[in-house]
Amino acid sequence: MHLNRAAVGICLSAIEGPMFASTEYLLAGLPVVTTPNHGGRDLYLDDEYSLTVPPDPRSIAEAVLALKERRIPRAYIRSQTLKRVERDRRRFIDLVNEIFLESGSLRRLAMPWPFRYPVMEWLPPHIAIDRSLSGTVDAFITA
Repeated sequence: MHLNRAAVGICLSAIEGPMFASTEYLLAGLPVVTTPNHGGRDLYLDDEYSLTVPPDPRSIAEAVLALKERRIPRAYIRSQTLKRVERDRRRFIDLVNEIFLESGSLRRLAMPWPFRYPVMEWLPPHIAIDRSLSGTVDAFITA
């Protein structure tokens, strides 16, 4: 609901692990304003529909307005992001298949995405907190 109402996604922390929100913004068709960072949130960002600006309110506000003025179609941002995601998925599947081949296995994975369960799932806060405390956050889901 909030992504549908938004015009631009913003990512402001200086240090983090991968930031799923930045990719979610792009998959929702939103351009992204980000500040310089370490951790991986810029993996799928593109200069065409994202801006990296100094971490001050004026620069961030100006970048948001600049991206809104570009009026980049959401479908375009989403399609470009999916192309990048698919390239990475293909590289991952190729790597797994290479490991199978080298180990003598006859098994092979195929695209589009052969896994039954997602790598990450969104959880209600109380479950996410419980998993976090037990050290199982973002673990692979098994049947």
